[in-house]
Amino acid sequence: MARLAANADSNWLASGPALAVALGLAAAALAPVQSAMAEPQAKEAVAQETAGGEVSASGRILVEVDRAQLLRLEEPAGSVIIGNPMIADAAIHDHKMLVITGKSFGTTNLIILDSAGREIYSKTLEVRIGSQSVVTMHKGAARQSYSCSPVCEPALLSGDSKEYFESVRDQIVSRIDSSAASGSNKTR
Repeated sequence: MARLAANADSNWLASGPALAVALGLAAAALAPVQSAMAEPQAKEAVAQETAGGEVSASGRILVEVDRAQLLRLEEPAGSVIIGNPMIADAAIHDHKMLVITGKSFGTTNLIILDSAGREIYSKTLEVRIGSQSVVTMHKGAARQSYSCSPVCEPALLSGDSKEYFESVRDQIVSRIDSSAASGSNKTR
């Protein structure tokens, strides 16, 4: 490798030919790295076509909390296994399409078996907070989350203080119950 010469001030300087050799060696050393970096991108494109959704460069399926995502399969699914059902849920929509729903942020795995019990698909599933505007407010140790798009409204997120979470949950349940009750009271 090219050596850099030190001047009297102990600053490292490279002569013209030495600098050219050093840059050439650095470019040669980076060529395999650039090739390796391009490879995951190609695999990602194939995975996106297969999954019909967002896939990270590492091959993980990315789903947002409280959002559903379709997963298209090349082979018919017989059964679906989610490592941690507290993080995500999956339902077979038809024999070659699944609906994956993010329930809480975290990482788990997804395994799909065919009707004979053979594994046809296995991926890491990462559930993360969505791209919507989430504002988190801390009051001492208590945490509250708000979805702000464009007006801030209370949101339910794991990690919020128990009192806040239960209050927001109770309001949502009450609204759902009221809506269901008014729908069943309609005359036809």
